[in-house]
Amino acid sequence: MKSIILNTKNLLIVVVTVLTSMTSWADSYVNAKTKYVEVNGSKIAYRMYGSTSGTGTPIFLLMHTRGNMDGWDPTLLDILAKNRQVIAFDNRGVGLSSGNAPESFAEMADDAALIIKALGFSKVDLLGFSIGGAIAQELLIRHNDLIRKAIIAGSSARGGVGVNDLSEKSKSVSTKKEFTDDDILYAFFAQTPSSQKLGRQYLERIKIRKSDLDKPVSMQAVKAQAIARQDWGTQTASPDKRMSTVKNSILIANGKDDIRMPTINSYNLFQIAPKAQLVLYPDSGHGFLFQYPELCGENFVDFLDQKEF
Repeated sequence: MKSIILNTKNLLIVVVTVLTSMTSWADSYVNAKTKYVEVNGSKIAYRMYGSTSGTGTPIFLLMHTRGNMDGWDPTLLDILAKNRQVIAFDNRGVGLSSGNAPESFAEMADDAALIIKALGFSKVDLLGFSIGGAIAQELLIRHNDLIRKAIIAGSSARGGVGVNDLSEKSKSVSTKKEFTDDDILYAFFAQTPSSQKLGRQYLERIKIRKSDLDKPVSMQAVKAQAIARQDWGTQTASPDKRMSTVKNSILIANGKDDIRMPTINSYNLFQIAPKAQLVLYPDSGHGFLFQYPELCGENFVDFLDQKEF
């Protein structure tokens, strides 16, 4: 059984209502403290907060290229945290975490599995955004016993369409020394006035946090992520069908026009994974979940809380 919501003229359209942004951050991700756990000789930075008395399975967050813990939208995370613990972290060699960043998503997934265990969890849900969605797939394949459900946002199966065929400007965003607000607005949001406006609001939200900040991602990590992405995006004669063996419930989500991981790949992954659902959001791109944090938060919670089918 599959369910699908597509934003096209001929199919059901997701109606987007932008709600008023949160005004109180007292119990928010904005104030989640950075802590550390030792994993295989590396000091891993993480932030864990949310409901410890709720019924929701803890959700483990996997970030995009060049992203650190400060980049997660507090409005989105605070919706998830109402009934579950939320765990953000910097993978090895990223941000505040020590060590050298791996050059494959499989190795990043192995690191993530060790971190999940080191934090005392036997089963978690996943939210993987961009390359985090690729890492989530490797976790589902390599460490399935640790995963209940997964949300794969703005991503692709291995060898996806156009993953390595980025514009020169988009390539430079991945590898240049400075990663600016303008780069984020270009890479994550549609080039429409409405999407850009919501993108600027996202940038304002992630700057509410004023202390206990993360570190920019090092060039070693940026280069390692680029190598991993290039390998992941390489197309072969036989498409990667490993996700066809994964029986977990998966929500695949994306914006209408993703220039970083072309949106068609979300549909293609939906066709491969046997228990996948798909939702696409209008007037949005790669960073749709930060453009519509309230709507995506509610949709994600509905998926996480629904009974297995």
